[in-house]
Amino acid sequence: MRYIVGQRRIPKYRNPRLFNDCLFRLRNDGTLLSPLRQFVTDKEYVKTYVGGTVGWQYTVQTLAIARTDEEINHLSLNSFPCVIKPSHMSGQVILVRDKNERFDRAVLKRWLRTDYYRVSRESNYRYLEPKILVEDFFDDSGRPVPRDFKVHCFGGMPRLIQVDSGRFASHTRNWYDVSWKKLDLEWAYPQGHVADARPKCLDVMLKLARSLSHSLSYIRVDMYTDDSTVKVGELTSCPDGAKRRMWPRSAELWIGEMLAGELDRGV
Repeated sequence: MRYIVGQRRIPKYRNPRLFNDCLFRLRNDGTLLSPLRQFVTDKEYVKTYVGGTVGWQYTVQTLAIARTDEEINHLSLNSFPCVIKPSHMSGQVILVRDKNERFDRAVLKRWLRTDYYRVSRESNYRYLEPKILVEDFFDDSGRPVPRDFKVHCFGGMPRLIQVDSGRFASHTRNWYDVSWKKLDLEWAYPQGHVADARPKCLDVMLKLARSLSHSLSYIRVDMYTDDSTVKVGELTSCPDGAKRRMWPRSAELWIGEMLAGELDRGV
């Protein structure tokens, strides 16, 4: 029902070709219950995967972890700016800029009690242990919120790069191929009026994405860069839960064909 409301169509489960239909099958055919996918979905454990695969220098430092209400009550922030987020959910984050800025502990406790599987119905979240993470803030050349560089990988090969800007203000999303050619494509958010400069670390980002995705039929590798360093933030199995529309339809078909050939790998 959520798919039908979001996409305004019934998903084609057998032999899908449109990208969102392929994602719908991916999230419902048991693939998301793969131990590797569950492991990398956890925002604490994904750092172990990244550190062991490409090196710990590409991970964002964890400053603290809280697993209970009592630990949240005693949570003390000592490094600024920093971000607070749940390890078992998607999209929730609190930015704390300095020691004088307050954060709502009741929100953190509510996150701790949230069964995100019941919210998203993405089975890779179903058995995750609820935790609250405090992480170092990645400074993207003084921007209030760093840009997100999200590399979509199919069969271990980077094919598309999504750049999200202004996530907490005027959210825009631009798309590029791996040669940094801008693509005429919209998914969930409008395109920005100005193209993004090609990252100086693009070759490094693509190399990292290849290494991190080689065992998975499809994955999105989410990164930050300030043109001198690269950090991997998360690995995403089912972007936007397959519920957000993509334009034009020809682009969704083109991207869907990349994934359709990988679905039978089942990982």
